[in-house]
Amino acid sequence: MDDNTANIVKNIAEILLGIGGLSGLAAFVGQLMLRKKTNAEADKIVAETEKKLPSDAANTLAEASGKIAHEYQGLLDEHKKNTALAIESMEDEIEDLKKSYARRITYLLNGIQMLMDQIVGLGAKPCWSPNKSELDLPEDKKGS
Repeated sequence: MDDNTANIVKNIAEILLGIGGLSGLAAFVGQLMLRKKTNAEADKIVAETEKKLPSDAANTLAEASGKIAHEYQGLLDEHKKNTALAIESMEDEIEDLKKSYARRITYLLNGIQMLMDQIVGLGAKPCWSPNKSELDLPEDKKGS
């Protein structure tokens, strides 16, 4: 893999890791906010429970648990939606990069061919010429 391709792959990996890190940070902050809210609600429930009869306490706890579960599910759904949008955006960016690099490779191969034709036209024999059968091989099988 040449240096340009290696740098491109490295940059894409850094972008993906950065976005992944931001998603993780957002999830962590969301969890902290949810935990603070949950702790505050739990304290409120405890205070109300001390004032009520044991049967009322069970009903209050069940109701609060339902509310907390509903809020947590909403946060989870929102996180899933945001993650899906981020992945879709990255996939679009990757496709654009693939097209851009395909155009660059085509441009460079055309330039190589023009130079080869020029060398032959001047009556010299090139010391190297591209092997078209190798252009479609995976990167780890090239190098001969």
